[in-house]
Amino acid sequence: MTIALCALAAHARAESAQTFVLSEAEYLGEMPVVLSASRLSQPISEAPSAITVIDRDMISASGFREIPELFRLVPGFYVGYYDGTMANVNHGLSDQYSRRMQVMVDGRSIYTPLFGGVEWADLPLAMDDIERIEVVRGPNAAAYGANAFMGIINIITRHAVLDQGLHLSALSGDKGVGQGTLRYGGAQGALDYRFTLGYRQDSGFDNKYDSKRSQFLTFRGDYQHTSSDVLQFQLGYNVGEYGVGFSNAQLNQPRDRQIDSHFEQLRWVRTLGTDNELSVQFYHTYHNSNEAFSTIAYALSPSIRLNSTVLSSEVLAERYDLEIQHTLSPIKDLRIVWGAGVRQDQVNSPLYFNTHETLDTHLKRAFANLEWRMSPNLLLNAGVMVEDYDQTGTDTSPRLAMNYAFLPSHSLRASVSKAFRMPVLFEGQNDSRLTVPVTYLGLLHGTLNYPLSKGGGSLNPESIVSHEIGYVGEFKEWGVAADVRIFHDRIDDLISNHGIPGNAILQVGGATIPLPNSMASFRNQDSAIIGGVEAQVRFRPTAESQLIFNYSYSHVTSTDSESDIYSKTTPAHNLGLLGIHRLGGDWQASFGYYRVGGLSALGESTPVEAHQRLDLRLAKDFKVEGTRGEVAVVLQNILGNYNDFRNDNVFDRRAYLSLRLDY
Repeated sequence: MTIALCALAAHARAESAQTFVLSEAEYLGEMPVVLSASRLSQPISEAPSAITVIDRDMISASGFREIPELFRLVPGFYVGYYDGTMANVNHGLSDQYSRRMQVMVDGRSIYTPLFGGVEWADLPLAMDDIERIEVVRGPNAAAYGANAFMGIINIITRHAVLDQGLHLSALSGDKGVGQGTLRYGGAQGALDYRFTLGYRQDSGFDNKYDSKRSQFLTFRGDYQHTSSDVLQFQLGYNVGEYGVGFSNAQLNQPRDRQIDSHFEQLRWVRTLGTDNELSVQFYHTYHNSNEAFSTIAYALSPSIRLNSTVLSSEVLAERYDLEIQHTLSPIKDLRIVWGAGVRQDQVNSPLYFNTHETLDTHLKRAFANLEWRMSPNLLLNAGVMVEDYDQTGTDTSPRLAMNYAFLPSHSLRASVSKAFRMPVLFEGQNDSRLTVPVTYLGLLHGTLNYPLSKGGGSLNPESIVSHEIGYVGEFKEWGVAADVRIFHDRIDDLISNHGIPGNAILQVGGATIPLPNSMASFRNQDSAIIGGVEAQVRFRPTAESQLIFNYSYSHVTSTDSESDIYSKTTPAHNLGLLGIHRLGGDWQASFGYYRVGGLSALGESTPVEAHQRLDLRLAKDFKVEGTRGEVAVVLQNILGNYNDFRNDNVFDRRAYLSLRLDY
């Protein structure tokens, strides 16, 4: 174990942490070691995919208070807010639900089985508990399967041994923002543990009913059972109340949505020898959403008037996932990781499926990835994932990559891969309909069964074939590290939302009257080609300063036969610059500048114009009688207002003050 970690704990604790935490120098250097590309620990220069690492220094210096905002630091990523409660993180083909991304926390997938995407506001995770975030900027289904379609976000939390003692933090500012965290870490015998309790609230965007309030509790324990066996277990609970709906929508009026969610995760790791490790992981997630909302009366036609009524919606979703993984090195210069897993998703939603029965899906998977050092300068990465999904059948996702170190600290990468995105339940099986009271011809009273959307039934999974050329280099004498990715992706069988004829049923005066209407449905229809370049550069001119630059150019060509709905879903140009400088007297100053091109997200009729944003942060560390702390002020968007994802979301200037204490 490293000197830094040994200084934090006794030798027994260090052994416990070995399985889960590599050294600070390995992970946070200019060429950090990563885990998320192939399930093997590799320097970025030897990984089969382009990867961005967001470390704790970047998280702190950014001044961001919510996890989704951190991905503004990643080239090619677009971050927006559908409303104050729903963040969107996309890597190409932006939409409300971000269905084409795999997002994990410590190996636990957190995308939702009903709509896809991630309910970021419901995630029971404090920023202070994050060790680092690894972002794979491209398909990675060969390693992580379903949903690892256009990228992976892997959030890695801190080992419990690193957070001993009491930690308090609070943040307050504009837009009703209030956040607080209380954390306590300790040890009992061979067990290191951490409890974190937190709350979050804000009032959302101006002139919208989208405030949010939530409280969460998490626990992590790391137990060194024997010299070869480590057991890690985590629990999390979140409860919240979020404002949703729009005042100008007759059937989607403002109301409060109650959220109740939790997870349980268990991971056992046995070290069998050098480069030989066996692990078993199981997790369960639970998410319950409940809301009651009123409709307002309006004329559906000259003869039919919908009367006001109160409707309710409850969604209960659960996931069970079990996976076994074996890492070994059978011969010199060859490393292999292989394994298998099973998953069951269960969703109950009478509103979205027109039944009180619980729908479930099953997924089985097997995977293998190998790294073969063919020569001192040439490395082969190969991998494959085979998945059997009861909704679509069996699919195989392969990847092949070659990494060539043509100079010390300089390498080229060429890779080709194929990935699939399985349709989520809402796309394939939804049967959304409302039953509302009506008045017919101004005299008769009855009910109208009104369909809103219909699933596409037997949909094919979306598929992507990706070609990539990359360069990773480090100019040590100048303090510069660079990563450039040139890519060409072809996506087929895109699942898109289209209008189809529906059959509303009017029941009045003992008669049943069919009425034609239009409703939304999903089908495979289109293809798209995305090409471009992504670059990130880290520059350390002095030991006290660093600049982290990212840029991307993307071009989307759509084959949509009805309208060009894809070509504007990705900003053509994205640019970000994070600067950090340590001043004298324990002061630190940082800034973030972000320039985002215009886009028209899927499902949004009005494009959002390009915008730029400048954030500033000033922080002061202090010590008082053994207590370490930090006070910081953050000014966001000092350049002026811009529209965020939707034209009616105005992000204006904001200021926050934060305080942190460690005992």
